Amino acid sequence: MHRISINIPKQDAGDAEQLQGVDIDSSVGTPSDGDIIVYRSSGSDWVLEAKPAGGSNPAWGDITGTLSAQTDLQAAIDAKAASGDNVSIFTNDAGYITATLTQEQVEDFVGAMLSGNTESGITVTYQDADGTIDFAVDSQTEENFTTVLKNKLDAIEASANVTDTANVTAAGALMDSEVDADIKTLSLPANTTISAFGATLVDDADASAARTTLGVDASGTDNSTPVTLAGTGTYLSLSGQEITVDPITESDISDLDTYAKAGGLTLRYVPFASTADGVTLTDGPMYYNPITGYLGFNTTSPASFFHTYQNDSEVGAGGGITIEQDGAGDATLQFLLTAAKRWVVGIDNSDGDKFKISNSADIGTGTQITLDGSGLDVTGTLDATGAVTGSNLSGTNTGDEPSASTTVAGIAELATASETTTGTDTGRTITPDGLAGSDFGKRSISVLINDSTALTSGDGKAYVRIPDFIGGMNLVGAYASRAAGTGTPTIQVYNVTQTQDMLSTRITIDSGETDSSTAATAPVINTSNDDVAEGDRLRIDVDDAGTSTTWCEVQLVFQLP
Repeated sequence: MHRISINIPKQDAGDAEQLQGVDIDSSVGTPSDGDIIVYRSSGSDWVLEAKPAGGSNPAWGDITGTLSAQTDLQAAIDAKAASGDNVSIFTNDAGYITATLTQEQVEDFVGAMLSGNTESGITVTYQDADGTIDFAVDSQTEENFTTVLKNKLDAIEASANVTDTANVTAAGALMDSEVDADIKTLSLPANTTISAFGATLVDDADASAARTTLGVDASGTDNSTPVTLAGTGTYLSLSGQEITVDPITESDISDLDTYAKAGGLTLRYVPFASTADGVTLTDGPMYYNPITGYLGFNTTSPASFFHTYQNDSEVGAGGGITIEQDGAGDATLQFLLTAAKRWVVGIDNSDGDKFKISNSADIGTGTQITLDGSGLDVTGTLDATGAVTGSNLSGTNTGDEPSASTTVAGIAELATASETTTGTDTGRTITPDGLAGSDFGKRSISVLINDSTALTSGDGKAYVRIPDFIGGMNLVGAYASRAAGTGTPTIQVYNVTQTQDMLSTRITIDSGETDSSTAATAPVINTSNDDVAEGDRLRIDVDDAGTSTTWCEVQLVFQLP
Protein backbone atom coordinates (compact mmCIF):
# COMPACT_ATOMS: atom_id res chain seq x y z
CA MET A 1 0.00 0.00 0.00
CA HIS A 2 1.34 3.49 -0.88
CA ARG A 3 0.68 6.17 1.72
CA ILE A 4 0.84 9.90 1.33
CA SER A 5 0.12 12.03 4.38
CA ILE A 6 -1.10 15.62 3.95
CA ASN A 7 -2.62 18.02 6.45
CA ILE A 8 -5.86 19.45 5.06
CA PRO A 9 -7.63 21.87 7.44
CA LYS A 10 -11.41 21.59 7.79
CA GLN A 11 -13.44 24.35 6.10
CA ASP A 12 -16.09 24.50 8.75
CA ALA A 13 -18.04 22.26 11.12
CA GLY A 14 -20.58 21.34 8.44
CA ASP A 15 -17.98 19.96 6.12
CA ALA A 16 -16.92 17.06 8.31
CA GLU A 17 -16.91 14.60 5.45
CA GLN A 18 -15.99 16.84 2.57
CA LEU A 19 -12.52 18.47 2.78
CA GLN A 20 -11.70 20.92 0.02
CA GLY A 21 -13.34 18.85 -2.68
CA VAL A 22 -11.94 15.53 -1.39
CA ASP A 23 -14.48 12.87 -0.51
CA ILE A 24 -13.90 11.05 2.74
CA ASP A 25 -15.23 7.58 3.18
CA SER A 26 -17.50 7.90 6.23
CA SER A 27 -17.25 4.19 6.81
CA VAL A 28 -13.76 4.63 8.21
CA GLY A 29 -14.76 7.31 10.69
CA THR A 30 -15.24 11.02 10.92
CA PRO A 31 -11.95 13.00 10.57
CA SER A 32 -10.86 15.13 13.51
CA ASP A 33 -8.82 18.31 13.54
CA GLY A 34 -5.13 17.42 12.90
CA ASP A 35 -5.77 13.90 11.59
CA ILE A 36 -3.64 12.39 8.91
CA ILE A 37 -5.48 11.53 5.68
CA VAL A 38 -4.21 8.27 4.24
CA TYR A 39 -4.81 7.47 0.60
CA ARG A 40 -5.05 3.69 0.25
CA SER A 41 -6.25 0.95 -2.05
CA SER A 42 -9.53 -0.81 -1.23
CA GLY A 43 -10.21 -3.57 -3.68
CA SER A 44 -10.42 -2.03 -7.09
CA ASP A 45 -10.93 1.45 -5.59
CA TRP A 46 -8.70 3.99 -3.87
CA VAL A 47 -10.09 5.68 -0.76
CA LEU A 48 -8.94 8.32 1.70
CA GLU A 49 -8.88 7.30 5.35
CA ALA A 50 -8.50 9.61 8.35
CA LYS A 51 -5.88 8.45 10.87
CA PRO A 52 -4.78 10.09 14.12
CA ALA A 53 -1.21 11.39 13.82
CA GLY A 54 1.51 9.49 15.71
CA GLY A 55 1.79 5.99 17.08
CA SER A 56 1.98 3.40 14.33
CA ASN A 57 0.35 5.81 11.89
CA PRO A 58 2.49 7.96 9.62
CA ALA A 59 3.69 11.29 11.02
CA TRP A 60 3.18 14.60 9.32
CA GLY A 61 5.45 14.97 6.32
CA ASP A 62 6.14 11.24 5.80
CA ILE A 63 6.01 9.99 2.27
CA THR A 64 5.99 6.27 1.66
CA GLY A 65 7.41 5.17 -1.65
CA THR A 66 9.14 7.27 -4.31
CA LEU A 67 7.94 10.65 -5.56
CA SER A 68 7.78 9.34 -9.10
CA ALA A 69 5.10 6.91 -7.96
CA GLN A 70 2.89 9.67 -6.47
CA THR A 71 1.37 10.86 -9.72
CA ASP A 72 -2.14 10.92 -8.30
CA LEU A 73 -0.96 13.09 -5.36
CA GLN A 74 0.88 15.43 -7.67
CA ALA A 75 -2.21 15.74 -9.81
CA ALA A 76 -4.28 16.56 -6.73
CA ILE A 77 -1.77 19.17 -5.61
CA ASP A 78 -1.76 20.72 -9.07
CA ALA A 79 -5.56 20.85 -8.96
CA LYS A 80 -5.52 22.59 -5.61
CA ALA A 81 -3.01 25.06 -6.92
CA ALA A 82 -5.44 25.94 -9.73
CA SER A 83 -8.21 26.64 -7.22
CA GLY A 84 -6.04 29.23 -5.39
CA ASP A 85 -6.96 28.01 -1.87
CA ASN A 86 -4.26 28.03 0.81
CA VAL A 87 -1.50 26.79 -1.49
CA SER A 88 1.06 29.50 -0.90
CA ILE A 89 3.29 27.01 0.76
CA PHE A 90 3.65 25.12 -2.52
CA THR A 91 4.43 28.14 -4.64
CA ASN A 92 7.15 30.74 -4.81
CA ASP A 93 5.08 33.51 -3.22
CA ALA A 94 6.80 36.32 -1.31
CA GLY A 95 7.84 35.38 2.23
CA TYR A 96 8.33 31.66 1.51
CA ILE A 97 11.49 29.64 0.81
CA THR A 98 10.73 26.62 -1.33
CA ALA A 99 14.32 25.20 -1.66
CA THR A 100 17.52 24.59 0.41
CA LEU A 101 20.13 27.47 0.05
CA THR A 102 23.70 26.60 -1.07
CA GLN A 103 26.85 27.87 0.70
CA GLU A 104 27.51 30.25 -2.19
CA GLN A 105 24.01 31.74 -1.85
CA VAL A 106 24.49 32.29 1.90
CA GLU A 107 27.94 33.90 1.35
CA ASP A 108 26.51 36.19 -1.29
CA PHE A 109 23.71 37.28 1.06
CA VAL A 110 26.17 38.07 3.92
CA GLY A 111 28.70 39.71 1.62
CA ALA A 112 26.03 41.99 0.21
CA MET A 113 25.00 42.95 3.74
CA LEU A 114 28.58 43.98 4.72
CA SER A 115 29.58 45.62 1.46
CA GLY A 116 26.43 47.69 1.29
CA ASN A 117 26.74 48.95 4.86
CA THR A 118 28.45 52.18 6.05
CA GLU A 119 31.47 51.67 8.37
CA SER A 120 33.64 54.28 10.16
CA GLY A 121 37.41 53.82 10.31
CA ILE A 122 37.26 50.38 8.74
CA THR A 123 36.64 48.95 5.27
CA VAL A 124 35.00 45.54 4.79
CA THR A 125 35.36 43.70 1.47
CA TYR A 126 33.72 40.40 0.53
CA GLN A 127 35.99 38.16 -1.55
CA ASP A 128 33.59 36.09 -3.64
CA ALA A 129 36.42 34.01 -5.14
CA ASP A 130 37.35 32.33 -1.84
CA GLY A 131 34.32 33.20 0.30
CA THR A 132 36.29 35.37 2.78
CA ILE A 133 35.78 38.87 4.21
CA ASP A 134 38.67 41.41 4.51
CA PHE A 135 38.71 44.09 7.26
CA ALA A 136 41.07 47.08 6.71
CA VAL A 137 41.54 49.66 9.51
CA ASP A 138 41.98 53.26 8.34
CA SER A 139 44.93 55.48 9.47
CA GLN A 140 44.49 56.49 13.12
CA THR A 141 43.89 60.03 14.24
CA GLU A 142 43.84 61.45 17.69
CA GLU A 143 40.35 60.05 18.03
CA ASN A 144 41.21 56.53 16.90
CA PHE A 145 43.64 54.58 19.12
CA THR A 146 45.32 51.30 18.32
CA THR A 147 46.12 48.80 21.04
CA VAL A 148 49.75 49.95 21.11
CA LEU A 149 48.74 53.57 21.69
CA LYS A 150 46.24 52.56 24.29
CA ASN A 151 48.84 50.48 26.17
CA LYS A 152 51.21 53.43 26.21
CA LEU A 153 48.55 55.64 27.71
CA ASP A 154 47.66 53.01 30.26
CA ALA A 155 51.31 52.89 31.39
CA ILE A 156 51.35 56.57 32.35
CA GLU A 157 51.19 57.00 36.08
CA ALA A 158 47.98 58.56 37.34
CA SER A 159 48.37 62.28 37.99
CA ALA A 160 51.91 62.16 36.55
CA ASN A 161 53.68 65.45 36.10
CA VAL A 162 57.16 66.56 35.06
CA THR A 163 57.60 68.71 38.16
CA ASP A 164 57.73 65.62 40.38
CA THR A 165 61.43 65.00 41.30
CA ALA A 166 60.95 61.27 41.74
CA ASN A 167 59.46 60.94 38.25
CA VAL A 168 62.18 63.04 36.65
CA THR A 169 64.97 61.15 38.45
CA ALA A 170 63.45 57.81 37.49
CA ALA A 171 63.51 58.96 33.86
CA GLY A 172 67.25 59.68 34.13
CA ALA A 173 66.84 63.46 33.88
CA LEU A 174 67.65 66.38 36.14
CA MET A 175 65.41 68.96 37.67
CA ASP A 176 66.22 72.53 36.84
CA SER A 177 67.21 73.07 40.47
CA GLU A 178 69.82 70.33 40.13
CA VAL A 179 71.65 71.97 37.20
CA ASP A 180 74.57 74.26 38.10
CA ALA A 181 74.02 77.89 37.20
CA ASP A 182 77.28 78.01 35.24
CA ILE A 183 76.08 75.15 33.10
CA LYS A 184 72.84 77.01 32.41
CA THR A 185 74.72 80.11 31.26
CA LEU A 186 77.41 78.17 29.35
CA SER A 187 77.60 79.35 25.77
CA LEU A 188 79.61 77.42 23.20
CA PRO A 189 80.61 78.60 19.75
CA ALA A 190 78.42 77.37 16.96
CA ASN A 191 81.18 75.11 15.59
CA THR A 192 82.09 73.47 18.92
CA THR A 193 82.31 69.65 18.72
CA ILE A 194 83.31 66.98 21.22
CA SER A 195 86.06 64.64 19.98
CA ALA A 196 85.80 60.88 20.20
CA PHE A 197 88.41 60.94 22.97
CA GLY A 198 86.44 63.55 24.89
CA ALA A 199 83.25 61.59 24.45
CA THR A 200 84.98 58.48 25.81
CA LEU A 201 86.16 60.40 28.86
CA VAL A 202 82.67 61.79 29.45
CA ASP A 203 81.20 58.30 29.13
CA ASP A 204 83.63 56.74 31.65
CA ALA A 205 81.62 55.27 34.49
CA ASP A 206 84.11 55.92 37.30
CA ALA A 207 87.50 57.37 38.19
CA SER A 208 89.34 54.13 37.42
CA ALA A 209 87.93 54.10 33.88
CA ALA A 210 88.82 57.76 33.44
CA ARG A 211 92.41 57.11 34.61
CA THR A 212 92.67 54.32 32.07
CA THR A 213 91.46 56.67 29.33
CA LEU A 214 93.92 59.38 30.37
CA GLY A 215 96.76 56.88 30.94
CA VAL A 216 97.65 58.09 34.44
CA ASP A 217 98.55 56.23 37.64
CA ALA A 218 96.14 55.18 40.33
CA SER A 219 94.83 57.57 42.92
CA GLY A 220 97.45 58.70 45.45
CA THR A 221 100.32 59.09 42.99
CA ASP A 222 101.37 62.59 42.22
CA ASN A 223 101.82 62.52 38.45
CA SER A 224 102.76 66.18 38.34
CA THR A 225 106.03 65.72 40.27
CA PRO A 226 109.06 64.67 38.15
CA VAL A 227 110.67 61.29 38.94
CA THR A 228 114.16 61.56 40.47
CA LEU A 229 116.81 59.09 41.60
CA ALA A 230 117.81 58.98 45.25
CA GLY A 231 121.21 57.80 46.46
CA THR A 232 124.66 57.85 44.87
CA GLY A 233 124.72 54.60 42.93
CA THR A 234 125.68 54.69 39.28
CA TYR A 235 123.96 51.52 38.19
CA LEU A 236 120.71 53.49 37.64
CA SER A 237 120.53 56.72 35.65
CA LEU A 238 117.58 58.90 34.66
CA SER A 239 117.31 60.96 31.51
CA GLY A 240 113.92 62.57 30.87
CA GLN A 241 111.39 59.76 30.99
CA GLU A 242 114.01 57.00 30.52
CA ILE A 243 115.70 55.02 33.33
CA THR A 244 118.90 53.18 32.37
CA VAL A 245 120.28 50.19 34.30
CA ASP A 246 124.09 50.06 34.29
CA PRO A 247 126.49 47.34 35.59
CA ILE A 248 126.90 47.37 39.38
CA THR A 249 130.41 48.23 40.50
CA GLU A 250 132.12 47.83 43.86
CA SER A 251 131.46 51.48 44.67
CA ASP A 252 127.74 50.89 44.33
CA ILE A 253 127.81 48.58 47.37
CA SER A 254 129.89 50.22 50.07
CA ASP A 255 129.55 47.27 52.45
CA LEU A 256 130.22 44.50 49.92
CA ASP A 257 132.61 42.77 52.32
CA THR A 258 129.81 42.17 54.79
CA TYR A 259 128.16 39.92 52.23
CA ALA A 260 131.12 37.56 52.58
CA LYS A 261 131.72 35.86 55.90
CA ALA A 262 133.76 37.84 58.38
CA GLY A 263 137.41 36.94 57.97
CA GLY A 264 136.62 34.94 54.87
CA LEU A 265 136.50 35.65 51.17
CA THR A 266 136.85 39.28 50.08
CA LEU A 267 135.92 40.01 46.48
CA ARG A 268 137.18 43.21 44.95
CA TYR A 269 137.43 44.95 41.61
CA VAL A 270 134.63 42.86 40.09
CA PRO A 271 131.03 43.98 39.60
CA PHE A 272 128.78 42.01 41.96
CA ALA A 273 125.07 42.11 42.65
CA SER A 274 123.75 41.55 46.15
CA THR A 275 120.79 39.25 46.77
CA ALA A 276 119.03 38.10 49.92
CA ASP A 277 121.16 34.97 50.18
CA GLY A 278 124.41 35.67 48.33
CA VAL A 279 126.62 37.70 46.06
CA THR A 280 126.63 37.10 42.30
CA LEU A 281 129.07 38.27 39.68
CA THR A 282 126.82 40.29 37.37
CA ASP A 283 128.81 39.87 34.19
CA GLY A 284 130.37 36.46 35.01
CA PRO A 285 129.42 32.97 36.18
CA MET A 286 130.65 33.09 39.81
CA TYR A 287 128.29 32.86 42.78
CA TYR A 288 129.08 32.91 46.51
CA ASN A 289 126.63 31.91 49.21
CA PRO A 290 127.67 33.47 52.55
CA ILE A 291 125.22 31.29 54.47
CA THR A 292 126.82 27.97 53.44
CA GLY A 293 130.19 29.38 52.44
CA TYR A 294 129.92 27.58 49.09
CA LEU A 295 131.42 29.07 45.92
CA GLY A 296 129.97 28.11 42.57
CA PHE A 297 131.08 28.64 39.00
CA ASN A 298 128.39 28.48 36.34
CA THR A 299 125.89 27.52 39.04
CA THR A 300 123.93 29.48 41.63
CA SER A 301 123.37 26.29 43.65
CA PRO A 302 126.87 25.10 44.66
CA ALA A 303 126.73 21.71 46.39
CA SER A 304 130.17 22.02 48.02
CA PHE A 305 132.71 24.64 48.99
CA PHE A 306 133.99 24.72 45.43
CA HIS A 307 131.59 23.62 42.70
CA THR A 308 132.07 24.00 38.98
CA TYR A 309 129.42 23.24 36.38
CA GLN A 310 129.57 22.95 32.60
CA ASN A 311 126.94 22.00 30.02
CA ASP A 312 128.59 22.30 26.63
CA SER A 313 130.57 20.36 24.02
CA GLU A 314 134.01 21.66 25.06
CA VAL A 315 136.77 19.05 24.70
CA GLY A 316 139.79 21.36 24.61
CA ALA A 317 141.59 23.71 26.98
CA GLY A 318 138.31 25.45 27.83
CA GLY A 319 136.96 22.46 29.73
CA GLY A 320 137.39 21.47 33.35
CA ILE A 321 139.69 23.19 35.88
CA THR A 322 143.16 24.45 34.96
CA ILE A 323 146.02 24.61 37.52
CA GLU A 324 148.85 26.58 35.96
CA GLN A 325 152.41 27.20 37.24
CA ASP A 326 154.52 29.79 35.41
CA GLY A 327 157.48 29.70 37.81
CA ALA A 328 159.85 27.12 39.14
CA GLY A 329 157.32 25.43 41.37
CA ASP A 330 155.06 22.46 40.66
CA ALA A 331 151.49 22.59 39.32
CA THR A 332 149.70 20.46 41.90
CA LEU A 333 146.40 19.63 43.51
CA GLN A 334 146.50 18.49 47.12
CA PHE A 335 144.14 16.32 49.18
CA LEU A 336 144.48 16.38 52.97
CA LEU A 337 142.90 14.55 55.85
CA THR A 338 143.76 16.78 58.80
CA ALA A 339 146.68 15.40 60.79
CA ALA A 340 146.28 12.07 59.00
CA LYS A 341 147.14 11.77 55.33
CA ARG A 342 148.05 13.91 52.35
CA TRP A 343 148.08 13.03 48.67
CA VAL A 344 149.45 15.33 46.00
CA VAL A 345 148.68 15.05 42.30
CA GLY A 346 150.40 17.16 39.72
CA ILE A 347 153.36 17.91 37.46
CA ASP A 348 156.89 17.67 38.91
CA ASN A 349 158.63 20.67 37.38
CA SER A 350 162.02 19.49 38.59
CA ASP A 351 161.80 15.92 37.16
CA GLY A 352 161.20 16.26 33.45
CA ASP A 353 157.62 17.46 33.91
CA LYS A 354 156.42 13.99 34.85
CA PHE A 355 152.94 13.50 36.18
CA LYS A 356 153.11 12.04 39.66
CA ILE A 357 150.99 10.90 42.53
CA SER A 358 152.80 11.37 45.82
CA ASN A 359 151.97 10.93 49.50
CA SER A 360 154.16 13.89 50.42
CA ALA A 361 153.54 17.63 50.23
CA ASP A 362 156.54 17.77 47.91
CA ILE A 363 155.46 15.85 44.85
CA GLY A 364 159.14 15.07 44.13
CA THR A 365 159.38 12.88 47.22
CA GLY A 366 157.18 10.02 48.30
CA THR A 367 156.25 9.33 44.70
CA GLN A 368 154.07 6.28 44.27
CA ILE A 369 153.09 6.44 40.58
CA THR A 370 154.88 8.18 37.76
CA LEU A 371 153.74 8.75 34.20
CA ASP A 372 156.36 10.02 31.78
CA GLY A 373 154.51 9.65 28.49
CA SER A 374 156.04 6.29 27.59
CA GLY A 375 154.66 4.09 30.32
CA LEU A 376 153.64 3.60 33.91
CA ASP A 377 156.22 3.32 36.66
CA VAL A 378 154.87 1.97 39.94
CA THR A 379 156.89 2.08 43.11
CA GLY A 380 156.06 -0.98 45.20
CA THR A 381 153.52 -3.65 44.35
CA LEU A 382 150.75 -2.98 41.82
CA ASP A 383 147.54 -4.56 43.13
CA ALA A 384 145.06 -4.46 40.27
CA THR A 385 141.48 -5.58 40.87
CA GLY A 386 140.66 -5.62 37.17
CA ALA A 387 142.66 -6.44 34.08
CA VAL A 388 145.88 -4.54 33.54
CA THR A 389 146.10 -3.25 29.99
CA GLY A 390 148.82 -1.53 28.09
CA SER A 391 149.77 -0.29 24.68
CA ASN A 392 150.89 -3.74 23.36
CA LEU A 393 147.62 -5.61 23.03
CA SER A 394 148.34 -7.50 19.79
CA GLY A 395 149.58 -10.66 21.53
CA THR A 396 152.73 -10.48 19.45
CA ASN A 397 156.14 -10.05 21.03
CA THR A 398 157.30 -6.60 19.91
CA GLY A 399 160.87 -7.37 20.86
CA ASP A 400 161.05 -6.23 24.43
CA GLU A 401 159.01 -9.12 25.86
CA PRO A 402 160.52 -12.68 25.82
CA SER A 403 158.57 -15.60 24.35
CA ALA A 404 157.68 -18.37 26.75
CA SER A 405 159.44 -21.69 26.38
CA THR A 406 160.15 -24.72 28.48
CA THR A 407 163.03 -22.82 30.02
CA VAL A 408 162.04 -19.10 29.80
CA ALA A 409 159.02 -17.31 31.26
CA GLY A 410 157.45 -14.94 28.78
CA ILE A 411 154.57 -14.30 26.45
CA ALA A 412 152.71 -17.45 25.35
CA GLU A 413 149.77 -17.93 22.96
CA LEU A 414 146.85 -20.03 24.17
CA ALA A 415 146.25 -23.24 22.24
CA THR A 416 142.91 -23.99 20.64
CA ALA A 417 141.07 -27.29 21.11
CA SER A 418 142.24 -28.55 17.70
CA GLU A 419 145.82 -27.49 18.43
CA THR A 420 145.59 -29.34 21.72
CA THR A 421 144.28 -32.42 19.91
CA THR A 422 147.20 -32.23 17.46
CA GLY A 423 149.55 -32.10 20.44
CA THR A 424 152.74 -31.09 18.57
CA ASP A 425 152.98 -27.34 19.43
CA THR A 426 155.68 -26.41 21.97
CA GLY A 427 155.02 -22.69 22.12
CA ARG A 428 151.35 -22.54 23.08
CA THR A 429 149.66 -22.92 26.41
CA ILE A 430 146.82 -25.42 26.95
CA THR A 431 143.74 -24.10 28.72
CA PRO A 432 141.17 -26.24 30.54
CA ASP A 433 138.52 -25.35 27.98
CA GLY A 434 140.84 -26.16 25.12
CA LEU A 435 141.67 -29.49 26.71
CA ALA A 436 138.00 -30.35 27.30
CA GLY A 437 137.16 -29.47 23.71
CA SER A 438 139.95 -31.58 22.28
CA ASP A 439 139.98 -35.34 21.78
CA PHE A 440 141.74 -35.56 25.12
CA GLY A 441 138.58 -34.27 26.73
CA LYS A 442 136.40 -37.14 25.44
CA ARG A 443 135.23 -40.12 27.49
CA SER A 444 133.81 -43.35 26.05
CA ILE A 445 131.83 -46.39 27.22
CA SER A 446 131.72 -49.75 25.33
CA VAL A 447 129.24 -52.58 25.91
CA LEU A 448 129.12 -56.10 24.31
CA ILE A 449 125.50 -57.02 23.53
CA ASN A 450 125.95 -60.67 22.37
CA ASP A 451 128.55 -63.39 21.95
CA SER A 452 128.89 -66.26 19.47
CA THR A 453 125.16 -66.73 19.60
CA ALA A 454 123.53 -64.92 16.70
CA LEU A 455 122.09 -61.49 17.62
CA THR A 456 118.33 -61.13 17.83
CA SER A 457 116.24 -57.98 17.64
CA GLY A 458 114.49 -56.38 20.65
CA ASP A 459 114.81 -53.62 23.27
CA GLY A 460 117.12 -53.87 26.26
CA LYS A 461 119.89 -55.99 24.77
CA ALA A 462 122.23 -54.20 27.20
CA TYR A 463 122.16 -51.40 29.82
CA VAL A 464 124.79 -48.77 30.74
CA ARG A 465 125.00 -46.55 33.86
CA ILE A 466 126.50 -43.03 33.50
CA PRO A 467 129.34 -42.53 36.03
CA ASP A 468 130.11 -39.23 37.76
CA PHE A 469 133.06 -38.33 35.51
CA ILE A 470 130.75 -38.48 32.46
CA GLY A 471 127.74 -36.79 34.10
CA GLY A 472 127.23 -33.30 32.66
CA MET A 473 128.69 -34.25 29.31
CA ASN A 474 126.93 -34.65 25.95
CA LEU A 475 126.82 -37.68 23.68
CA VAL A 476 129.11 -36.80 20.74
CA GLY A 477 129.64 -40.20 19.10
CA ALA A 478 127.86 -43.58 18.70
CA TYR A 479 129.43 -46.62 17.01
CA ALA A 480 128.94 -50.43 16.62
CA SER A 481 130.99 -53.39 15.38
CA ARG A 482 130.56 -57.18 14.91
CA ALA A 483 132.82 -60.19 14.43
CA ALA A 484 130.79 -61.78 11.66
CA GLY A 485 127.41 -61.73 9.98
CA THR A 486 125.53 -60.30 7.04
CA GLY A 487 122.50 -58.09 6.66
CA THR A 488 122.25 -54.60 8.18
CA PRO A 489 122.01 -54.50 11.97
CA THR A 490 120.25 -51.31 13.20
CA ILE A 491 120.72 -50.08 16.78
CA GLN A 492 119.10 -47.26 18.89
CA VAL A 493 120.35 -45.75 22.20
CA TYR A 494 117.53 -44.97 24.62
CA ASN A 495 117.88 -42.87 27.82
CA VAL A 496 115.62 -44.74 30.24
CA THR A 497 115.96 -42.05 32.92
CA GLN A 498 114.93 -39.21 30.60
CA THR A 499 112.62 -41.44 28.45
CA GLN A 500 114.15 -40.16 25.21
CA ASP A 501 115.77 -41.71 22.13
CA MET A 502 119.20 -40.14 21.84
CA LEU A 503 119.70 -40.77 18.11
CA SER A 504 117.62 -39.20 15.36
CA THR A 505 119.39 -41.50 12.85
CA ARG A 506 120.25 -44.98 14.24
CA ILE A 507 123.61 -46.84 14.11
CA THR A 508 123.90 -49.24 11.15
CA ILE A 509 126.47 -51.77 9.94
CA ASP A 510 126.24 -52.34 6.20
CA SER A 511 125.88 -55.89 4.92
CA GLY A 512 129.27 -57.52 4.48
CA GLU A 513 130.88 -54.89 6.79
CA THR A 514 131.96 -55.30 10.40
CA ASP A 515 132.00 -51.64 11.65
CA SER A 516 129.55 -48.74 11.51
CA SER A 517 132.31 -46.27 10.66
CA THR A 518 132.12 -47.43 7.03
CA ALA A 519 128.30 -47.38 6.82
CA ALA A 520 126.73 -45.49 3.96
CA THR A 521 124.51 -43.66 6.45
CA ALA A 522 126.25 -42.32 9.56
CA PRO A 523 124.28 -42.06 12.83
CA VAL A 524 122.97 -38.64 13.84
CA ILE A 525 122.70 -37.55 17.51
CA ASN A 526 119.56 -35.67 18.58
CA THR A 527 121.10 -32.56 20.18
CA SER A 528 117.90 -31.95 22.14
CA ASN A 529 118.37 -35.28 23.96
CA ASP A 530 122.17 -35.64 23.98
CA ASP A 531 122.95 -34.60 27.56
CA VAL A 532 123.44 -37.10 30.37
CA ALA A 533 123.68 -36.84 34.14
CA GLU A 534 125.36 -39.04 36.70
CA GLY A 535 123.19 -42.10 37.31
CA ASP A 536 121.29 -41.94 34.00
CA ARG A 537 120.48 -45.47 32.70
CA LEU A 538 121.01 -46.00 28.98
CA ARG A 539 119.44 -48.93 27.08
CA ILE A 540 120.70 -50.54 23.86
CA ASP A 541 117.81 -51.50 21.52
CA VAL A 542 118.34 -53.71 18.45
CA ASP A 543 115.72 -52.85 15.84
CA ASP A 544 117.29 -55.13 13.15
CA ALA A 545 119.73 -57.93 14.09
CA GLY A 546 120.99 -58.64 10.56
CA THR A 547 121.89 -62.25 9.75
CA SER A 548 124.17 -64.38 11.94
CA THR A 549 125.57 -61.29 13.69
CA THR A 550 128.01 -62.36 16.46
CA TRP A 551 130.08 -60.56 19.06
CA CYS A 552 128.34 -57.17 18.47
CA GLU A 553 129.76 -54.28 20.52
CA VAL A 554 128.33 -50.69 20.97
CA GLN A 555 130.60 -47.72 21.84
CA LEU A 556 129.28 -44.33 23.17
CA VAL A 557 131.55 -41.20 23.29
CA PHE A 558 130.88 -38.21 25.59
CA GLN A 559 132.42 -34.71 25.91
CA LEU A 560 131.75 -31.52 27.87
CA PRO A 561 129.58 -29.06 25.96
